[in-house]
Amino acid sequence: MHDLRFSLVSILTGACSIAGFSNVATGASFDCSRATYTAEVLVCQNPELSALDDRLAALYSSVRLESSNPRQLVLDERAWIAHRNACQTIECIANAYKTRLSELAGPTEPVSTGSSMGVPLVPRGGVLAVPVSINNAITLDFILDSGAADVVIPADVAMTLVRTGTVTDSDFLGQQTYVLADGTSVPSQTFRIRSLKVGNRILENVTASISDPRGDLLLGQSFLSNFQSWSIDNSRRVLTLQ
Repeated sequence: MHDLRFSLVSILTGACSIAGFSNVATGASFDCSRATYTAEVLVCQNPELSALDDRLAALYSSVRLESSNPRQLVLDERAWIAHRNACQTIECIANAYKTRLSELAGPTEPVSTGSSMGVPLVPRGGVLAVPVSINNAITLDFILDSGAADVVIPADVAMTLVRTGTVTDSDFLGQQTYVLADGTSVPSQTFRIRSLKVGNRILENVTASISDPRGDLLLGQSFLSNFQSWSIDNSRRVLTLQ
């Protein structure tokens, strides 16, 4: 009997391999080729942990620049790294990152005013990104892109969602052709995300397209068009959705 899920995983794996990737996530704050601890290896292999590592690295750099006691901050970070490296499971590592992010960032709860909601943004690679929960399973940092027709998910993340069962065969919608800013047409597999959660707002049945594994996670119009308006306050690092 033909197993469609196996075929989808094979296709996504092949896409990653063609682009020069295997199961190794990109963006770790350390050299993955020198990873020795189990925790370090898992961070390099798991997209969610890699995204958490990116968020922490960016936040730590920002906090260190403004810290009145950078020496103590460095010592605290070294102690935290030792704590993380003692972890042997993905759950333990993820919890360690989330705890450290909370310690460095302070209160980050969404702020609602009437029909508007403010969502704290995180610095990532020179831009501000918004943490998004996909299918109530993994939380990753997305870049807002009003020029993208749909939400965009890199192939390695899509493969993780399929393998964990949060995206099933019935969620795939077929191939669609997208026109890029330079006028070129690119075919892409599309699928349904059952839920996207930003702050305390949850959108259901959001269309997403699969991109090259080297691409960014993008919140396009299939997400943004659900709101009357949205804006970014760069000074406060807040996304406002209304």
